Amino acid sequence: MCDILTEQLQHYTVLWRETSALYEEWAKRHALSYYELLVILSIMNPDGPCLQKDICTHWQLPKQTVNTILKNFAGRGWITLVPSAEDRRGSLFHKVSSKELKKII
Repeated sequence: MCDILTEQLQHYTVLWRETSALYEEWAKRHALSYYELLVILSIMNPDGPCLQKDICTHWQLPKQTVNTILKNFAGRGWITLVPSAEDRRGSLFHKVSSKELKKII
């Protein structure tokens, strides 16, 4: 049983590394960081606006990193940041220039 779990864990680790490498290459081709690409994938989610903390939780990214990326995207005109009515500490964001973002996706 332990051997099977160890083998499965090793297989998962290899797949995770290969997938991460693909995302990193994709980001590089669009002059983005790996983390910026992950945030864009969250932004392009068809479920509509979400909170910054949702991105942090989903991708296990530091809050400050996501905050910096979102402010950068807002500066580019890709999104607008709106304070959350439920939690003033959090920000909702809305896609503005999905044309630019769709070029990446």
